[in-house]
Amino acid sequence: MNLHVVDQFINFLIQYKDFVYIILFLGSMFETIIGFSFFVYGEIFFLCGGILSGMGVINIWLLIPVLYIGGILGDTISYLLGKRYGIILFIGLRKTRFVNKFINKKNYRKGVKFFKKYGALSVFFGRLLGPLSWITPFIVGTYKLKYRKFLLYDIAGVIIGIGQFILVGYFFGKHFHKILNIFYTYIIVMIFIFVCIVFIYYYLKKKKILSQIKIYLKEEKKKAIYLMVKHSIVFSIALIIIYLIFLLFIFFIDPPIQQYNFPKSYNISQLTNIKSCKQYKLYYDSKKNYIIQPINIIIATKQKIGKILNKNWIKNEIFMQNQISFARYVQLLQDKSPPISSLYFMNLPQNLAFQYKSKYISKREHIRIWNFMNKKKKLHRYYASISYDNGYKFSFYNYFITPTHEISEDIDKSRDFFYHYIMNRKDLHFKCKYIQTKCIIKDISGDNEPSEEQQYYTDGKILYCQDYKRL
Repeated sequence: MNLHVVDQFINFLIQYKDFVYIILFLGSMFETIIGFSFFVYGEIFFLCGGILSGMGVINIWLLIPVLYIGGILGDTISYLLGKRYGIILFIGLRKTRFVNKFINKKNYRKGVKFFKKYGALSVFFGRLLGPLSWITPFIVGTYKLKYRKFLLYDIAGVIIGIGQFILVGYFFGKHFHKILNIFYTYIIVMIFIFVCIVFIYYYLKKKKILSQIKIYLKEEKKKAIYLMVKHSIVFSIALIIIYLIFLLFIFFIDPPIQQYNFPKSYNISQLTNIKSCKQYKLYYDSKKNYIIQPINIIIATKQKIGKILNKNWIKNEIFMQNQISFARYVQLLQDKSPPISSLYFMNLPQNLAFQYKSKYISKREHIRIWNFMNKKKKLHRYYASISYDNGYKFSFYNYFITPTHEISEDIDKSRDFFYHYIMNRKDLHFKCKYIQTKCIIKDISGDNEPSEEQQYYTDGKILYCQDYKRL
């Protein structure tokens, strides 16, 4: 669900909030009226009311009496029905097949036993114990507990029982957009964990492994150890298969293709005044706020970047922007030009990526490029981040452990490689200079651990190349 759609729905509810109060009141009331209580789940109404009040759709101070009065009224009606009709109504409801599943003799006896054990306190506890709240007022009425005593405990139970759901819902509603964003971010991980838990549960249940292990531990420990090892291997293989299926889904079956609007131009006049790597968002910040890789090249030209890089560079496809099938991915691996992930500059992912031709799939110079264009002057200003892939490592990507390229920390070496490449091209007419910034991160060697921010080191210089012949 798109957040814009959610906002539209919220505006709709605000316009008709009087009906919202009525629906919440009826839901709270019918939740414990015998007969209706098996079809109406009050928790849904209590939570929804709390969420809507937290979001500012309805007033929390109006919501509380609406739900409390509805709950007390519903309990009272159920109590009076029990007091007036008692067992006769219970037997009549049991004749309905669907209702009989919920209101059978076993459930009724549980309620009776609970009432006999706790007496009037069962009215209070019943409100806190889920299913028992559906039938407790009716049973209490059948046993003809005095209404004053019933009402006293019922009010206390309603205040705490319904109040807990209002508080949870209100907190959720108050932070609705943040929680929804977290949910969208981790949805794949949640599904993966859920699938794993369901698989383990049904496997253990079907094979009756736990009970077998308990028996063997008492009698034959070697057999118990053998069973544990055997099924651990089965679990491991099954979970790896599930993990690979999820990776296949994330990267190849349903990648979230995103559309971005890139600005027409961007002013670089402040480059010489950069005091830190994070200033002006000229450098990429990750979600954890440490620097991954900086913008270290800027090219001003009327030529397209493909002509500048020519045949020595191979254009890369980009995950989450290009629809890459598994077969296409295998083909790119064979061509030694695997797709790359996105980095962000000015909150935008790169819209172009290239790698320098290499014999090795795990070792390559690659450059990510953001194209900011002034259409009036037909001028491209390419902002780029170049680095060197130096082997593989395992890291979290899309919240799953996946093999990714190891980035060489010496990004200045890659920047200088690009400088020499441009200068050695006789068909190009570029003037290049280094713009010195104060974003300097030194190489840390020896036993000293690098700081949290140091994913690379740099002298803080940005290579600025201008096409003097074509400008």
